Amino acid sequence: MFHTVPPSGLRQRASAFALSAALSLVPPAALVMPLLSVAAVAQTAAVLTTEQAQAVQALVQTAIANVDPSLTGAARDAAIAAAISTATASAISTYGAGATAAITSTVIAAAVAAGAPPATAVSSSVVAAVNAGGSPSDATSGAIAAQAANPGAIAVAALGGGLGAAAATISQTNVTAAIAVAATVTAEAPTGTGTVFATSVTANGGSAQVAAAGNGTPTVTAQNASTTSNTNTQNQNTNNSNVNNTCPSNQATCD
Repeated sequence: MFHTVPPSGLRQRASAFALSAALSLVPPAALVMPLLSVAAVAQTAAVLTTEQAQAVQALVQTAIANVDPSLTGAARDAAIAAAISTATASAISTYGAGATAAITSTVIAAAVAAGAPPATAVSSSVVAAVNAGGSPSDATSGAIAAQAANPGAIAVAALGGGLGAAAATISQTNVTAAIAVAATVTAEAPTGTGTVFATSVTANGGSAQVAAAGNGTPTVTAQNASTTSNTNTQNQNTNNSNVNNTCPSNQATCD
């Protein structure tokens, strides 16, 4: 099992995004979950309703189906990437940037189900979402949720590779947004994603700064901070003890 539990502050948001991703892989006739169930999951971010998820799924499938079948190799991959980008931008324009995470998770899952390479689906959708005004962190969260909902179809390596390529592309015009993508990888992505992410960033022309930001170890940092705090407390206690054991200058001995 690849997926790791996100930090407590992110757990509800990841669950909401995973729901939209799961909806996109289910045939429309089988989507019978009441809207109340969708709304109950969403506590911190907008999600897509069942009908909206179906519409995004159809948008992606149509875009990929319209790719010229005579194209092969790199030309076909580029055309599929363009189709995914167009579908993502269109969905954000329709449903708003507040639903960025739900949209990217749904687009990525639907694109992979339609035959798109997983890494291409991830990178194309995340870049398009950011270019369309969506939050880089939300777009990345959506990609992570799509992988969590479909681990058999989207490997951790494909997730990391796609997000690394996306961050490298985004960094060409917006380093801050690329760092936000990387930070979300560190905070939310499953084990192993960060290493692949860093390699992909570098391979796609991104900076060492962006690569390192996505391959961090926040837990270790927190532990170090705790250790530092404890050490400081111990030092303070020692200092207080020394002060208490010091006799006044006009007193020969301490009682």
